[in-house]
Amino acid sequence: MNAHPPAGAPKVALILKIDTLGDLVLFAPTARCLRAAWPHTRFVVLIRRTYLDLAPLVAPDVEWLGTPLDPFAHGPDANPAELTRLRDAIAALQPDVIAAASSRRHWLDVALAAAAPAARRISLGAANDDTFFAAQLHIHLGLRAAEVFRESIVLPPDEPDWQRNFRLADALLGRTVARTAPSLTPDDTTRAVAKKILATHDLAPGRFAVCAAAGFANVKIKTWPADRFGTALKHLHARHGLRTLLVGHESESVHLESVRTAAGEASPPLWLGRDGELPLLAALLAESALYFGNDTGAMHLAAAVDAPIVAVFGGGTWPRFTPADRKSTRLNSSHAN
Repeated sequence: MNAHPPAGAPKVALILKIDTLGDLVLFAPTARCLRAAWPHTRFVVLIRRTYLDLAPLVAPDVEWLGTPLDPFAHGPDANPAELTRLRDAIAALQPDVIAAASSRRHWLDVALAAAAPAARRISLGAANDDTFFAAQLHIHLGLRAAEVFRESIVLPPDEPDWQRNFRLADALLGRTVARTAPSLTPDDTTRAVAKKILATHDLAPGRFAVCAAAGFANVKIKTWPADRFGTALKHLHARHGLRTLLVGHESESVHLESVRTAAGEASPPLWLGRDGELPLLAALLAESALYFGNDTGAMHLAAAVDAPIVAVFGGGTWPRFTPADRKSTRLNSSHAN
């Protein structure tokens, strides 16, 4: 027997979430909410390709698509072939609903939503009134950016992002949905790999801190200086007897080595993840006694696996991106001197 969507549910829904790691983690409960409400809908979410490995943990019953385009670093003319591929794929999907789920929509949301002119097109948050990109979209694609989305959802300025995301579900479902914090559960196989890594550094599960002292790929002003991290790691070791695992991406090795140097005798072992190892990072965080670090995607991963958090904020992200957890302390970097 063929399954049919219930009245009011779309046959095909496309969510555009071409955002950063932390944003994706914070969107997880909204994606699950929509999936549960539309069990017979073909439900597709477009994200940045580098996060596809984590997608099954975010929402296992969703169809995930990836792109190398970063709308915050690339313009409409950066990769015409990829933009054409995405627009063609969306046209072939023929979505009934297409939703831009970033809290401030960007040029790529506009370019892709325009490929589904018959769809209900709705955006979370206000338009990014960037006249340069609007002109580029008009030149390259003949689009008038202000006319693509017929609906937009007004957002309170200081509401935490994980709660904001549910406003999209409210609008799409026509009712107020329950707010649940992000929660991710690494699988047993990945946790076993994480425990082997810890064993090589003589770190016992639940008896060490994870320090994410980098994570500055998108906003460098958010990063606390290496010498201050080093001082804090010395304190953790001397005062609390807590050893640390320093984590980051392999591209951040130079900065992380400077943190190790600043930590002196408390210099921690280093785990450098590669592309495709985000589930392993989540598993390492799940085994820890504490997350200590910058306001990064790793911080939101830590909150989602229920690790206690001490986070340093900077760069204008307070308080929207405070972690959705019950065991955290947040420091504004302007006062964390």
